[in-house]
Amino acid sequence: MPERHCRLNRLQTGMLVSPIAPEELEADYSPFQSQLWAALKSRYGWQPLAFRITPEARDGFLCSQTLLVLVRRVAPCFHMAYIPFGPASLHGEYRSAGLAELARQIAAQIPVTLGFLRMDLPWDSAVPDAAQNSMIRYLPYTIQPKATVQI
Repeated sequence: MPERHCRLNRLQTGMLVSPIAPEELEADYSPFQSQLWAALKSRYGWQPLAFRITPEARDGFLCSQTLLVLVRRVAPCFHMAYIPFGPASLHGEYRSAGLAELARQIAAQIPVTLGFLRMDLPWDSAVPDAAQNSMIRYLPYTIQPKATVQI
């Protein structure tokens, strides 16, 4: 992985989430976090929004990453936000605290009323401390395909 995706701190609930242009997306770990995916999804009714996540360095590590968030109306006054295979570098036993904080900050910067925010996480295991966080619900399936078969 590139250096900007270095190991993050153990408890990283402090982070800054700031909007960026979709052209600034750095899709180093997933094509579903790319500028191309944002452009493609915008043709099918999704509004692509891009953010830069900068965690606070509590133990000497400071890594930032970009994040594509897709927003779509699903009912007259009801929108959903979807993060395909992101964030990549949110690790440790306190993942749900970081995910909940990330969701709060993203929801505050989206200019519509959100009913929910869905994340298809890029790691395979469940969030270890999700049972302790009422905002996090683990679903055993993903919207995106996990792999591609070439015939």
